[in-house]
Amino acid sequence: MKFRQHRGGLDESMSTLIEIHSKEELIIHCKKAFPYLCNIDEDHLSIKKYCDKPDERIGWDKTFIVILQDQGPLGFTDSMQFI
Repeated sequence: MKFRQHRGGLDESMSTLIEIHSKEELIIHCKKAFPYLCNIDEDHLSIKKYCDKPDERIGWDKTFIVILQDQGPLGFTDSMQFI
């Protein structure tokens, strides 16, 4: 699964693109990327459908948003494979 952080623009967001192999790995990465945020854990992190249409700009068939409860979006993934 690919993950990119939520940033001001698509180019900025894509510069943070990484490959994630589990939800645990996503949580660890988010804790490092957002050390100033609390409660980045299984209970407070959710992934929801964001767009069913392909994003031809980046080659993703679907886009899912990663949300931290009470904080907002942290980023986007190309699947819900591990959720």
